[in-house]
Amino acid sequence: MQIFLFLSAYGITQSEYNKNLGIVNFFHKRVMKVAIPYAIWVTLFFSIYWQIEADPKEDEMTVGRVTPSFATIGSHQIGVIQYFRYLFGIDSFCGHLWFVGVTLYHYVAFFFCKTLFSLQYKRIKCFCAYALLMGAFCIFTMALQFPAHYWRNLWALVLGLFVALFENRLLQLSNLKKIFSYLLGNILVTTYLIGTHSNSLIEITLYVLVANMGVVFVLFLNRIFTQYTLKVSSSIGFLAVLSYSIYLVHGMLLTLEWWYIGFQSLILIVVSSIIFAYIYEKLQFHFKQIRSVVTGL
Repeated sequence: MQIFLFLSAYGITQSEYNKNLGIVNFFHKRVMKVAIPYAIWVTLFFSIYWQIEADPKEDEMTVGRVTPSFATIGSHQIGVIQYFRYLFGIDSFCGHLWFVGVTLYHYVAFFFCKTLFSLQYKRIKCFCAYALLMGAFCIFTMALQFPAHYWRNLWALVLGLFVALFENRLLQLSNLKKIFSYLLGNILVTTYLIGTHSNSLIEITLYVLVANMGVVFVLFLNRIFTQYTLKVSSSIGFLAVLSYSIYLVHGMLLTLEWWYIGFQSLILIVVSSIIFAYIYEKLQFHFKQIRSVVTGL
């Protein structure tokens, strides 16, 4: 997940270099593109959980590994306020959805910084302002006892912005300085993790090791895609289009599988997630066509 956050910060910065969006277009093309699918899937499965009316005991939840929201919603002991708490990420609807809240905050923080400080001419100020906002988000989520995912991976966003802003300068460094910069980055990330986690040093070391493996993987993919063009019509391009919806829905489908039949197969979840995501993308495509006809846009 660190790699996705790094690429998110890096990608949006590079995109804004080439096409500086105003607040309306940025909100529509960035924020709503993430928020709307999230709201739709949460609303859909909130309704499904409500209709199932499951009321598992604590030991059943431990064995079945169903999410707390599944039991809370199924018991019908909640109201509209709880629905909005799930919708806005105040309470966890499904463990993996923390990614959406962090990404949306990242977009808002990034827009504020790039508006206040030019990406081209005030890069250091822009980076410092963004790092401070991420630090404030870290302190806020820790104080409110949000799951560790909300602050554990923030370094990847900060690093992604830094690399995007100073990429040309970094590439001009000598090989020795590049190695030094890479090691320094590892030290800073490790220090951040030690300061914000109660995990053992072994767990933190494994986390950093996985992050470094991700960096190697990204560099490998970069070499591949500089030689080959990825077509949208290809199978990889097709999955890339569906990837966000697949990510959103897979955890909710896992809950249903665990509750009804127990964990049987990862393939079942993968295939089901792809089908649900495909249906969503098709419906979204037809909705956009209808809207364009009605509005004439």
